[in-house]
Amino acid sequence: MSRYALEPNTINELVQLLQPFLEDERDRRPFLVLALGHSLPVLERLIWSGSVATFIPDMICKLADYGEVATGKQALYCQVLLDYCDLTQDWRYWGLWAEEEIRIGAGSDSPWLFYGFGRYLEEIGQLRESLKYHTDGIEYSISVGDETHLALNHIGAGTTLQRLEKHQKAEWYLQKAVEILSRLGNVYRQADALLNLGSLYDRMGMMNLSISKYQESMSLIYQIDHVFDRGRFLYSLGMAYVKASKLEEAEKTFNESKETSIINNNLHYLALTYFGISWLEYCKNNILKSRENIEEAITTFKKATESGLGVVNTSFAERQGQIFNLAGAAYSKNPEPNYEAALKYLTYAKAAYRNFDSPDKSVAQVLANKARIFKNSGDISKALRAFTALLAKGKRLKNPLIIGDAAVHLVHIYYQKKSGVRDWFSLLNKLGFIGSICFLIGCNARIMAFLRKYKYLSKKSIKQSGSK
Repeated sequence: MSRYALEPNTINELVQLLQPFLEDERDRRPFLVLALGHSLPVLERLIWSGSVATFIPDMICKLADYGEVATGKQALYCQVLLDYCDLTQDWRYWGLWAEEEIRIGAGSDSPWLFYGFGRYLEEIGQLRESLKYHTDGIEYSISVGDETHLALNHIGAGTTLQRLEKHQKAEWYLQKAVEILSRLGNVYRQADALLNLGSLYDRMGMMNLSISKYQESMSLIYQIDHVFDRGRFLYSLGMAYVKASKLEEAEKTFNESKETSIINNNLHYLALTYFGISWLEYCKNNILKSRENIEEAITTFKKATESGLGVVNTSFAERQGQIFNLAGAAYSKNPEPNYEAALKYLTYAKAAYRNFDSPDKSVAQVLANKARIFKNSGDISKALRAFTALLAKGKRLKNPLIIGDAAVHLVHIYYQKKSGVRDWFSLLNKLGFIGSICFLIGCNARIMAFLRKYKYLSKKSIKQSGSK
């Protein structure tokens, strides 16, 4: 499959020339692929310039109607659709085509087919199967000397491994991808690899390193003027700023992400940006604003999920779970807590995480929020059972933060109940040595969170005083 190296001016001229076909004559869209060949910059401009998100899936279906698949050209259209998925991060429909291609025999197309199918499996939560296809894709890429898809399969493997919390292996794959793509001079893919490396360090809690990688990836995206995908990069950087308690930087970054996602009709990352803003407002204790933005996130995410053809209900399981989990937390807080709504959203979050291959830590977050709701609503017996279950889950996962969170709440409940000596000994027995140490970690985490919030509010107060 040849790729045409089109100059930017040529691309713009083609976009202008083809715009009437995109807007008015849907039946002619199938022939655009034949006219344009297989050029990602052209496809990017067509989507970015305002054509509907269903353009390429719709075009593929019409090509099938014209009998092109029967003539053995399906792989051509499958590869064009892969470009669409890479560009939009919408992998829901592509798996149906890729699976059929792999079934009839991938042959020399294995490097890109296995990469794409691995990405599709990752998005629907089948992480272990995704890893298998990416590692097979690496072997096939080496065997045919396809360095580009060798790098992409390294990105896929690294991304999947980080979501499986195998951080050291993930780091190796992602660093290898950056090295290959830097050598090839593939700036966009290098930016993508750096973004995923930043995401890995984010998950590991290495926030300064994470922000550094995100900023490096952003500079590459601006260098090549890649407009459509900016929302994804800005959203990731904004989330890292929140975790690092750099709230002013987070607010500026999310505002830019929101603006660029609206301009480009990038609904998926617009929804995630609303989620990021909601979390930012939650951290600032602006609970009503947090709720407003999480509702915007849910509505926009629904639109993004329902757009296009062949929607898979389990798509984006982890992200849906994160959105619903934050909604549950936001509705459980003052002012005017709505515990019924909070529990409803937490039920949705748990259901979403169940469609995900590695849900234990995520489900623990849902359980923690549910336990807090029981505690805040005065249902102490349910709160005790929930926090005790959370303690056990934290020990099983060997996660000191989860253990510490449960321990702090259990100690607080026992204190409020004015428990007797026997009850306290029973609690100490439940905590054990590990639980007691993690209790101190949990206390320290709360002190640090309070100090960060105090620092932010003090800084904000000084600015407001200075502006009067």
